[in-house]
Amino acid sequence: KTGGPGERQIELDKRILSDSAAKLRRQIQSIEQERKNQRKIRQKKEFFHVALVGYTNAGKSTLFKLLTEQETLVEDMLFATLDPLTRKWKISGNKEIMLSDTVGFVADLPHELVASFHATLEEVLQADLLLHVHDVSSNEMEAQAFDVEQVLSDIGAGDIPILHVLNKADLVDGKRNSEFEGVLISSQTGKGVEALSNVVVEKLYEEFVSRKITVQASNGKLIAWLHACGRIENEYMEEDVFQITVSLSPANWARFDKMIS
Repeated sequence: KTGGPGERQIELDKRILSDSAAKLRRQIQSIEQERKNQRKIRQKKEFFHVALVGYTNAGKSTLFKLLTEQETLVEDMLFATLDPLTRKWKISGNKEIMLSDTVGFVADLPHELVASFHATLEEVLQADLLLHVHDVSSNEMEAQAFDVEQVLSDIGAGDIPILHVLNKADLVDGKRNSEFEGVLISSQTGKGVEALSNVVVEKLYEEFVSRKITVQASNGKLIAWLHACGRIENEYMEEDVFQITVSLSPANWARFDKMIS
């Protein structure tokens, strides 16, 4: 005996949802492999890496497009940006950094997508600085910020420096008060973007820490990485050992310590 139209529709809906989830997982796996390839190339270059994070619809992709002058997907929908695009951003002083746009955060993510969702955020772990983009016009701003911070903590990115970017200033006309200290901008009008660029430069170099280290001359890979990611202040060789005074971001010092442990 077959069920009625309502029962058949429920089964059809379940099948559609299951197929959509499977397609999303396959898409994420493809993205992960491409991102690994991009990361290998980027790690060889002397660029700071900054990542945009924030709740879905906070305006990250619009801001990314404005800062990098690149076309990117901008849609008011869940998971509009699954692939964390990375492009060059010319900031104050004609310097260049690498800027990544990541998937929008959400609350109460379905259990079967939690692991895959977190996997798309691995790009965040490679960043020297996170720009947490808020929708300053939303009444849910504080709650959304909590969700973002919780995910950052869960994936091990809680110690990476954060700069709060209060977006959509054009919708509040400066009347919105926020507990977050940050840079007020509008990704639609461009208001505050120059100030954001200046603060990012200050923040990146402010966080640098100088240390004197010893590296075996035979460890060419590590020496090359130090030159690519840090500022070499002094370097000389005694016998087969390099004595290097280098300045790195806290995130890169953590990576360095893992390399030699």
